[in-house]
Amino acid sequence: MTDTPYDRRTLAEELGVPVSRVTDAVLAEIARDPMFPHHLELCRDDPGMLDLLLGPYEHADEGTPGNAELLGRAGAALARWAASGFGRVPQETYQGRLAACRGCDQLKAPPDRALYRLMGGGDGRTVCGMCGCDVRRKAALASESCPAGRWEASGV
Repeated sequence: MTDTPYDRRTLAEELGVPVSRVTDAVLAEIARDPMFPHHLELCRDDPGMLDLLLGPYEHADEGTPGNAELLGRAGAALARWAASGFGRVPQETYQGRLAACRGCDQLKAPPDRALYRLMGGGDGRTVCGMCGCDVRRKAALASESCPAGRWEASGV
C-alpha cells in the first residue's frame, strides 16, 4: 500500500475491490487504527478475509447496521430470550406480528451480505429496516418487540 493518505479510489484499486466497498467508515477506521491498512494489505488476496475486514463497515454510511452491530444485537436478543426462559409467542400472536410487519413500510429484502445468507431463506421482504432483524425469527420470540411499536399498536 502507498505511504500517502488513503483515498477511496486508490485504496479500492490496491485491494482489487469496487470503490463502493471503501466507505467513509473504512477510511475513518484507517485514521483511527494505523494497523488496519496493514491488515487490509495482508488480506487483499484472500476475498473471504477481506470480506471479514470490510464487512462491518460496508453499510455504516447508509445508516444500516453493519455486521458487527447486527451480531451484537443478536447476542443481546439471545440473552433476553434465554433470560425469559426461551419463551415463544402463541401461533396466533406470531401470525399477528408477521401481519403487522408485512404492512410496514420498513420491511425490505435482506441485503446481499454473508450474515443474511448464513441465516438462510432470504426470499422476499423479511428484514426490518429499523433494526435489521429477520422478522420471521424475531416475531416468534416472546422476549422481543417491534422497534417502532407496531406489534403493540396492532393489538398483538
